[in-house]
Amino acid sequence: MKTIKLIFSLILFYSCQDPYKNQTHVKVPEGFKIEKLLSPTADSLGSWVSLTHVKENLFASSDQYGKIYWLKMPKIGGKDTLEVTPIDLNHLGKAQGLLWSHNSLYVMMNDRNIQNSGLYRLFDSNKDGHLDSALFLQQLNGWGEHGPHGIQLGPDNLIYVIAGNHTDLPNKYTLRAHNPWAEDRMIKSMKDPNGHATDRQAPGGWIARTDSLGSFWEIYSSGYRNAYDMAFNEMGELFTFDSDMEWDLGLPWYRPVRVCHVTSGSEFGWRTGSAKWPKYYPDNLPDILEVGQGSPTGIVSATKSHFPPPFNSGLFVCDWSFGTMYHIELQSSGASYTVNSSEFLNGVPLPLTDLTFGAEGAMYFTTGGRRLQSGLYRVWSDKNDHKKEKEIASKALKLRKLLDTYHDTSLVADYNLIWENIGNKDRYIAFSARIALENHGVEKWASYINSKTEFNKKVEYGLAVARSNNKELQQHLLKLLSQVECAQLTSSEQLSIIRAESLLIIRNKAFNIRVLENQWLPIFPSKDQFINEELAALFNETQNSIWVGKIMKLWSEIDEEYLKILISDSLAERSEMYGPTVKAMRKRRPRSYKIALTSALSHYKVGWNTALRNAYFNGFNEFWDREGGNSYRGYLLKILSNALNNLPKADRSKFEKISGYQIGQYGQNVLANLPVPKGPGKNWQVKEVEDVMENKKLIPNYINGEHMFEAALCKACHRIQNKGNDIGPNLTQLASRFTIKDIAHAIINPNAEISDQYMMSEINFNNGDRWIGKVVNETRDSLFVLINPLRPEKVSKIHIATIKEKKLTDQSQMFPALLNRLNGQEVLDLMTYLLAGGQKDNSLYPQ
Repeated sequence: MKTIKLIFSLILFYSCQDPYKNQTHVKVPEGFKIEKLLSPTADSLGSWVSLTHVKENLFASSDQYGKIYWLKMPKIGGKDTLEVTPIDLNHLGKAQGLLWSHNSLYVMMNDRNIQNSGLYRLFDSNKDGHLDSALFLQQLNGWGEHGPHGIQLGPDNLIYVIAGNHTDLPNKYTLRAHNPWAEDRMIKSMKDPNGHATDRQAPGGWIARTDSLGSFWEIYSSGYRNAYDMAFNEMGELFTFDSDMEWDLGLPWYRPVRVCHVTSGSEFGWRTGSAKWPKYYPDNLPDILEVGQGSPTGIVSATKSHFPPPFNSGLFVCDWSFGTMYHIELQSSGASYTVNSSEFLNGVPLPLTDLTFGAEGAMYFTTGGRRLQSGLYRVWSDKNDHKKEKEIASKALKLRKLLDTYHDTSLVADYNLIWENIGNKDRYIAFSARIALENHGVEKWASYINSKTEFNKKVEYGLAVARSNNKELQQHLLKLLSQVECAQLTSSEQLSIIRAESLLIIRNKAFNIRVLENQWLPIFPSKDQFINEELAALFNETQNSIWVGKIMKLWSEIDEEYLKILISDSLAERSEMYGPTVKAMRKRRPRSYKIALTSALSHYKVGWNTALRNAYFNGFNEFWDREGGNSYRGYLLKILSNALNNLPKADRSKFEKISGYQIGQYGQNVLANLPVPKGPGKNWQVKEVEDVMENKKLIPNYINGEHMFEAALCKACHRIQNKGNDIGPNLTQLASRFTIKDIAHAIINPNAEISDQYMMSEINFNNGDRWIGKVVNETRDSLFVLINPLRPEKVSKIHIATIKEKKLTDQSQMFPALLNRLNGQEVLDLMTYLLAGGQKDNSLYPQ
């Protein structure tokens, strides 16, 4: 293989002739230094998304869409050049995870051709120092931004892999937690109205482990949305950084970006659409940190750093969308950790993808993804302090790890120890004990349970029994739990018993909800918001008319509520993905508590009178002008539609008008009354757009730019400064991460790169017809498809029986040639308006 030497000027640090100066746009803490080693995109090496340290100064990295490269790093302050050598081995590349272990390079390939996606082992068969052979260890059905992701070597010498929620489980696998996955919510999930993940079910994203040859696959943890990477700390504890669903912002089930402590058999509750589990459910584990909004990518333990305290321990996690890397301090707390977080570095644009540490203790990280401008950076500190006090495992952590071993059903379990820790006050110990109990069979503990059994043990055993097939024990546990006096319990205890009772009813359809009404009616409504939400959902099929009146009274008393938005205004400025939405939400806050009760009430069929119905349906008008994520209004329309479907047909039209149903729908024909470009146009190319933007003779005009935003149909699908539609990405902060070239390329070649969230489907019918559209909902027998993005209110229903094949296509919803009706001045005005984020007082306009 031919080595490509990339010659460029390196700043010589520590030199008296040329003292260090940060020549990047990245801000690092005082006492740290940073240099940019390479711009892969500029050197036609792709857009890098994965990075791993091999040995000494040797690393490997991969383009998201192309090759894997060896990287021979220059010494800090040295005069050597960075050497980049491509690994040309069959079709291998497109790696979103890389790991050097067992004298091999493990590659997690993420390919549109899913037959190629999965885990490979590259090795040197003839011992000549070059990788020349590859074993395909496991094919994985998944690709794209929610496909197969990172790889890590565990302290048990096993290889851990992580995959997003659009990746199927391996064909053959075992489980650390032997219970069947299900949605497990009292109210059936509403699928995302914009069509994202509508066909995905539990377990969602998952972590598995295997040996060096891939001879077995064990699912270690599940319930993630789209965690990209993971890391082990010095205690051998595993952590990951899971993503949010930004389209759900403002809705009750929204879950922010979070750091999770991953334990054996753990479940973190991702479910499609509105069915995501809240973190207080005892049958899933909570996050240890909510970071806010963002797009999690790389994560690494600080153990191998030579950074000064506190940065020589804990974790570093990367957020792609806000260009921010956080340092996470871990403080032992029982069988898990409490955390403190702080920004370590940031830049605009800085789409962080992966990071690792080298032999000399310096940090290396990459930027890129989605064909964006890519970079390779190095961060180090002169203090070079890699010594730290060795952490000693607590008694609680040792106990949890011992219980974890009993998740293996081939081992003889200590039944007394397991039962002793069922309902332990430490949530991680209680969770591990329950998984051990379930794995070894709930019947073994039947003699331990009676009316005098401690409350916490009843709840945990009830959760375990619910997931079993033992109908007799399920009946017994529901009876025991229903006899508990709830008024004396804490809010946390009340939430846990509601969950256990709900799960027993969900898993056993023969149970009647009436047995629980006497237990909960006396304490409803509670002072606790979440207890009220859970009880309103629990009794949604009741035949007792008292519930609607009680819930509506509570509903009518909810006014403004505190909206917990974790990111600051300054951080919001760094991203066009979330920033505009978050700032808009601050001004017009959604009432997620009221939405939760509204959703539950949409299922109640008894207890209504005219006054209550008038109040309920009129209440929807409070929601329409509030701000939320892209799916906010779509979900509200689903809730409203469900409520309208429960009305007598003669009343539907009346309450539809009262509710403002039409206001809530997407706009009418957006092609009407649009500004018309003067032209003449041309077949614009990217370079021609760049030339226009560099033409000093042309002066941008804000008003005309705003008109061209409509004329070029941008406003039909996109928002800018809260004007426009939510079919495509919000463009307000477009310039924070995209160059003029990037923007022009995206407009002129919309099919070149499409996010998973906006992909269309090709639908081939039995009669030979073929449709291209966005699947926005899916039921057992029908698909609902948006054919024309300019008419989002027009959704076509297709019976699945008429479909021969459905597959994702690389065709964008966005039309090509949108610039071709515009002349040079109009292109300049439009591009400047986009770069300015629709702000008239931007410095891009003459003052």
